[in-house]
Amino acid sequence: MLQSGILFVLIYSHISVILSKDDPCNSFLEINDTTMSVAYTVSDNDPISCKKLKPFLWYRYIGSDKGYLTNVCPNKGQCGSRSQIWFKGTVPSVDDGETLARVCISKDGSCCNLHSRLKIKNCTDFIVYFVIPTSPCTHYCFAEFINQCDFSNQCTRHLFQRSNDKYNAIVNCHICF
Repeated sequence: MLQSGILFVLIYSHISVILSKDDPCNSFLEINDTTMSVAYTVSDNDPISCKKLKPFLWYRYIGSDKGYLTNVCPNKGQCGSRSQIWFKGTVPSVDDGETLARVCISKDGSCCNLHSRLKIKNCTDFIVYFVIPTSPCTHYCFAEFINQCDFSNQCTRHLFQRSNDKYNAIVNCHICF
């Protein structure tokens, strides 16, 4: 099992280097689907639509939210799916360049059934994600805010408002759970 995981990471890393020679901040596909937002929830009785993004490409989310892969475990049914991919970490700085980050795959309300790595890049005014293959009906889950926890377990919620082609952060502090 460990050998197959290492082989997948090596193949994934090799393919991602080959396919992402251009700066991903200038070369990405857009996702404009509000059902992939934490604001959209399906109940157990609702049919889910199985959306599939083409893997090994850079994407920017431009739906109703600000385009961050949520870093809070989605509730069951959020983002139009019962299985979601969410970011477990903090957004890298612009100076970090392309970063390999941990993502969790939640299923039916369990926060991190599986985990993987995903390349992301902070492009100053937006974030781009290098999409990895997913199971059927597993959706990437986006939000308008990110939670940044420090060692004192204080959170800063960054809500971004667009003005003059820049995002201005509105900061609210609360306790991380």
